[in-house]
Formats: sequence, structure tokens, C-alpha cells
Amino acid sequence: MQIRDYILRRLAVLPILIIGVSIIVFGLTRLGGSPIGIYLSHEMSAAEVAEIEARFHLDRPLPVQYFYWARGVLSGDFGWSGVAAAPVVGFEERDVVGLGEDVGGGEAGDARAHDGHPAPAARCR
Repeated sequence: MQIRDYILRRLAVLPILIIGVSIIVFGLTRLGGSPIGIYLSHEMSAAEVAEIEARFHLDRPLPVQYFYWARGVLSGDFGWSGVAAAPVVGFEERDVVGLGEDVGGGEAGDARAHDGHPAPAARCR
């Protein structure tokens, strides 16, 4: 009975914890300024900026923005990376060299990743 009660209490707290963490993450994304800063340039008119804000629902109140953000995250849309200039996708879709290949999981002297391109260590040599 004690273990079952413990598990049920933990499962009851889990949705509250997930919502709380998601609100914190959403808030942290807004602390750095406008999330559309990577799209803006000095040559853009006010109408173009307003169009981008409307496209990403940034012209709406914060609770509505949170709803759209959470819906996107739950559907697998993690947004756009300003650093990589590409969509942010899940790890299973990225071209990542596995740890075994970096440490010597392949044949000796084989500096090729699984896609045939040179492994990152080989590019640095």
C-alpha cells in the first residue's frame, strides 16, 4: 500500500510540475527580448515587423502566446534556431556522430561518420 500511494502521489504532482516547468521555460525565452529578433533587420518597416509579430502570435497577450507556444512544443515544433539558421528538430532527426564512432567504434583509421562525410575529429586535423 505504501508504494502504491507514493506512486499515485507522484503521478498526481507530475502534470503540475510539467506545466510549471513549461511556464518557466516560456518566461525565460521572453527575458532575452523579442523572440523574433533573429528575423528583424534595420531596413524593415513597422508594417513588416507587425506582420511577423502577427504570424507568431506575439501581438496577443502573454497567456495566449503561451498557449500557442505550448501547442507547438507538444506537436514537435521547437521553433527556429537563430544560430544554425535552421529549424530546431528532435535529436533523432539530426546528423550526429555517435560516441562509439568518436572514441574508436569504427575500423582503425576510418574517420568517416555514418553518412560518409568526415567525422568532426577528422575535419580538425
